[in-house]
Formats: sequence, structure tokens, C-alpha cells
Amino acid sequence: SLFTLPSSFLPLYNLDRDINLTITGTILAAVPLCYVIVCPVAAWLLNKYSSRKILLASLGLISCVTVVFSLMGYISNNLWYIIATTILRIVQGIGGGIVDVAAFAVTGVMFPENLALTTAIVESSLNVAIA
Repeated sequence: SLFTLPSSFLPLYNLDRDINLTITGTILAAVPLCYVIVCPVAAWLLNKYSSRKILLASLGLISCVTVVFSLMGYISNNLWYIIATTILRIVQGIGGGIVDVAAFAVTGVMFPENLALTTAIVESSLNVAIA
């Protein structure tokens, strides 16, 4: 999954930059925190706008932010690096929360007769992607 990808290498990379593991943990914790906060907002958005458009926009958002996140190594100042990575992780969490809710909404619209089966498939796919 795009928004969990940095979790595997960021602690080691930040140690090389002499960044405290507590700060690294805070940067990484931004994603699940924003994820939880944004899910109800995503449900509200889905009532106002097309679920497919919301899904595509949020996938585009986390894809672009992940590409920008890959450029963070070029920031030499640790303070600006910490600020930038935290902001990017917040945006990844927002996009990820919206993707999750929108994926289930699209699934319900496309497969209303097999909702239980398709929901199980989507959930399994999300869990495999996160692992």
C-alpha cells in the first residue's frame, strides 16, 4: 500500500540523519491518526459526490504525495525534513482513509447482490497490500 510503504525504511533512514526515534514514530503515527479522523468525513463526501470520482481523486492524491515523499532525501536541513515528511504523511493518511471508505462504497454499488463476498475480497486485498 502506498501510504504504508515508508514505514519499513523511514526509521533506519532517520537514524542515519540523527533524527530521534520518537520523532520518527510521530511522523509514522500521523497516517493512522488522520486515517481515523478522515473516515467519517469521507463518508460525508461520498453522500455528496460520486464514489468513483472520490476514489480516483484520493488514489491520485496518495500516489502524488508518495512520489514527493521519495524526494525528501534531498532536503538537507533536518527541521525542514521533519516538517515536510510530517505534512506528507498527514496527507497520505487523509488520502488513505478516503480510499478505504470509497473502495467499499464502490464495491457496494457495483456488486449489490454479492456484497458480503465482494466486501470480504476487498478487505482481504487491503490487508494483503498493507502486509
